[in-house]
Amino acid sequence: MTTRDRRQPAPGAAGAGKGAPEARYRSQILLSGRLRIAAVLALAVALVVPVTVAWAAKPVKPVATEKQLADGRQLYRKYCGQCHALKAANAVGFGQAKNDTDPGPSLNSLRVSWNLCIDAIVLSISGHETIQDKMSWKQISDVSLFVEKVTRGNPIPARITGADFSSVLGG
Repeated sequence: MTTRDRRQPAPGAAGAGKGAPEARYRSQILLSGRLRIAAVLALAVALVVPVTVAWAAKPVKPVATEKQLADGRQLYRKYCGQCHALKAANAVGFGQAKNDTDPGPSLNSLRVSWNLCIDAIVLSISGHETIQDKMSWKQISDVSLFVEKVTRGNPIPARITGADFSSVLGG
């Protein structure tokens, strides 16, 4: 058997018709493999892009300066301390008789993160409905930096309970 015999038969030679479907089949396999790779890559990009955008849009906690912490302490006493006890701010948290509010949870044993503090201020959580309109975003951040710093060593991680998200969700 010569080299010519092992290769495809020459066009027009006997048996030439048998090689044509095999060649077409091989090209279809190669093409379908390329399509699979392209589909996998497109899917990967479709998944990575939204995750990257969501990660980039996440609020970034600023580094606390002494001025921000001092301002945060004063703001805590003014806006939060009537309802929420916090020893570091000399706040006793008795509630407000004029607004008929009960004391909120004491933060003396809770560990409150910056993100959670911001969420608690801006979401409609039993009594916080009016606070968010009285404070600027900078003030909210300063209070949150202060609360996070002074509660960092507390044993119990804080979490939000009793939230009414209807104002946020349009309900």
